Amino acid sequence: MKKECRFDILDFPAGTFYDGLITGCGGLGLTIWGSKKKLFITVGQSDLWDHRGGLPWTGKQNFRDIRAALEKNDEKKIRELFAEKVTGNVRRPSLLPFARVVLHLPAGSRFEKGLLDRTTGLVHLPVANGSRRGRVTIAAAEGRRFGCSGLPRGTRVELVPAFRLSQDLVRRGFAAPEEYDEKDFSCFRQALPADPSAALVMKKTRGGFSAVCLRGVDDEKRLRAVECPPFPALRQASGNWWRAFWRDAPEIELDNIALERLFCRALFKYGAMTDPAGPPPGLQGPWLEDHALPPWQGDYHFNINFQMCVSPGLPAGKFDHVKPALDLVLGWKDKLARNAALFAGVRDGFMLPHAVDDRCTCMGGFWTGCIDHASSAWMAHLMYRYCLYTCDRKFLAAEVMDFMVRVFRVFRAMMDEDAQGRLSLPVSVSPEYNACQMDAWGRNASFQLAAVHALLTDLREGARLLGKKPDPAWKKMADALPRVTVTKGESGEEIALWENQPLEESHRHLSHLAGITPFGTLDPDSERDRALIDNADLTLLHLGMGRWAGWSFPWASQIKTRLGNADAALLMIELWNRTYTTATGLSLCFPRSRMVTTPFDIREVMQMDAECGCLSALFDLFAYHEREVIFFFRGIPAGREAAFRNIRLPFGLRASGRTGGGRMTVTLTAEKEDVRTLVSLRSGEKIPVSLKKGQSTTISGKI
Repeated sequence: MKKECRFDILDFPAGTFYDGLITGCGGLGLTIWGSKKKLFITVGQSDLWDHRGGLPWTGKQNFRDIRAALEKNDEKKIRELFAEKVTGNVRRPSLLPFARVVLHLPAGSRFEKGLLDRTTGLVHLPVANGSRRGRVTIAAAEGRRFGCSGLPRGTRVELVPAFRLSQDLVRRGFAAPEEYDEKDFSCFRQALPADPSAALVMKKTRGGFSAVCLRGVDDEKRLRAVECPPFPALRQASGNWWRAFWRDAPEIELDNIALERLFCRALFKYGAMTDPAGPPPGLQGPWLEDHALPPWQGDYHFNINFQMCVSPGLPAGKFDHVKPALDLVLGWKDKLARNAALFAGVRDGFMLPHAVDDRCTCMGGFWTGCIDHASSAWMAHLMYRYCLYTCDRKFLAAEVMDFMVRVFRVFRAMMDEDAQGRLSLPVSVSPEYNACQMDAWGRNASFQLAAVHALLTDLREGARLLGKKPDPAWKKMADALPRVTVTKGESGEEIALWENQPLEESHRHLSHLAGITPFGTLDPDSERDRALIDNADLTLLHLGMGRWAGWSFPWASQIKTRLGNADAALLMIELWNRTYTTATGLSLCFPRSRMVTTPFDIREVMQMDAECGCLSALFDLFAYHEREVIFFFRGIPAGREAAFRNIRLPFGLRASGRTGGGRMTVTLTAEKEDVRTLVSLRSGEKIPVSLKKGQSTTISGKI
């Protein structure tokens, strides 16, 4: 890692949470911010839920009645069908703010510029008092442990429960926590109305403290007996973890240091928030504010956000960071099956709503998301790609094929068939377009069609990988169902959102183009699809980016890469990096200025999907795989110099390469099994590659 990419700098005053540095692992997130005299450490946990509220799926939410209400334009009935369960004044489950630690420096002392060292996960904060100099170090380690050393004598350490900072907890009916504050010991225990209590125990030492976060420990004696590891052990654990993480991590080189820094910063955050010792990340990962409930309850959104947070682990080779996300969804099988039975009358199906808590309780209210079955197909696609990258045939056979088949059955139950055997989706949505109004649906949404066709292709490919005969029903559906819905645009035929619904406004969700990516059901290099795709791209340009969210930009970059528009692919990432990040690199959902977009909310919201999406988009500039072809350097403009090392690809391939002067060189190594594939150069030439396990080959040519 280049020295320029190794550190993030904290300049004081860092007056808000959004100006801070972040570190963490194992479900624990620390955000460090404040002033030269007073430092705040916001402590968040990515699985601290209040599980009350939400939408219990019942027989009322069945496809037949939903369709009838929509076709009758019966808004009252739709609102009634998707009304949330209200417990007291609690409408939905939510992740919770947890705690703040405040470091009050003694008179005459002040913090100077701090820095985060990504190679160790440690935050260092120089302290000055006249001519005297010192350094405060903060560390986080697995087991929800963290601590601090190097505090000047006379520093006061204050532990503040979120209850004292957030009126949201009062409004949700929380009681005040039990608090203990003594010379060498501080602790609070926050009772939760319907969940195990949460506690933070801190042991204070000369020059610092060590702390641990606990659940379900309600006895004061047990809390006082909790062992808080000494700071040297925390420091060593953090360093060891991060050195192991970076040891085989991919690297990139660009003639743009800002994007190199973004790559390292995003990969660091990805590692911290997806640490297998903790839960899969929600929208904010573990970095939750301490004074308010997280926006959108910090939940799991499956119509892009969750997938965007998880996906970079595949090209990064961090497969153990991806698997817990898949296991989370597979752990909901009973609820997914119940949803499918109640919604579609399918007894052996799975259905995943678009927004849920960690128990798969549907958030409700937003009816278009509740019926968005592409959320299920997208997770199935991520599972299948995991199997391709890891060559894990056992997982494919034991879990993923069955998951895909069950998702397929629900889609089939949602379809109409005409007298000629042609299939259609009579009620379908394109995420968040027209919100949840009564005109937010139509026949054959292109997003849903792309999801279905990707699922059908994955099923057939998966069966062949396992040496089994594909079910003829999969090909029959693929032949009978349109791949995309077309409308007449200014430049000719282009991709519609659904029948008779062109893209009419700047919109943050690029869902109608999901056939380009992530599903790969449309081929930008084919004569059949290119004109449709180019016309849709022109419409995007005409309507502009004014209402995009942060995560729209990396998605657009990935689309531009596949169109071969490398300059635009880079520009999308650069625009996001300039307008959706803070001085210390925190990822925002809404822009900090009106340079290219207008925020659709006035709040500052730290959200990790866009930054992880940019990480995936940066990988794609160098290498990506689409339906039996590996594309290299398609997102690097001709004449620019660039290089990458250790990017992983499907079939257990590891790749490194370099481009410059109009030529490229790539080395491929088959690490897990024999491989036969095609490699595409920027010139359009496709080269067959055949490798035995353990073999390498080098490919050179024009880009």
